[in-house]
Amino acid sequence: MQLNLEEIRAIAKMAKEKGLDQIVVESTEADAPVCRLQLRKLAQPQTPVVTESDLPAIEKTPSVDSHLSLVTSPTVGIFRFGGKPLAKGQKVKELQVVGLVESLKVPNEVRVADSGIIENIFVEDGQGVEFGQPLLELQIDR
Repeated sequence: MQLNLEEIRAIAKMAKEKGLDQIVVESTEADAPVCRLQLRKLAQPQTPVVTESDLPAIEKTPSVDSHLSLVTSPTVGIFRFGGKPLAKGQKVKELQVVGLVESLKVPNEVRVADSGIIENIFVEDGQGVEFGQPLLELQIDR
């Protein structure tokens, strides 16, 4: 079985509209071709309701000079570090590739927008990620 570009676009559009996180298309090329399409949508985890009384008392100090930036996932897929894993405190340069998000066997580069120092790493190598999910937090050089 071979899909043409129009069919692939239709499947991708349907997946986006339905909020699907995985599409599997299998085929056997024998005398009688058989095709199986599997669509999967993960249940959204329920977020616990947190009330103000549940939170510890924290002194809030406004950070006027704070320059933090989130690096987010460009698509749904599996996150992979590019080469060796990053570490908290590591310096990164503007437009440096810090990882890849593989979606439907297509690697999508994850780049930092600004030079800075990694403050937090929110994902692990091989972890599934959602579109827009925070991957890293940077302290931006200004």
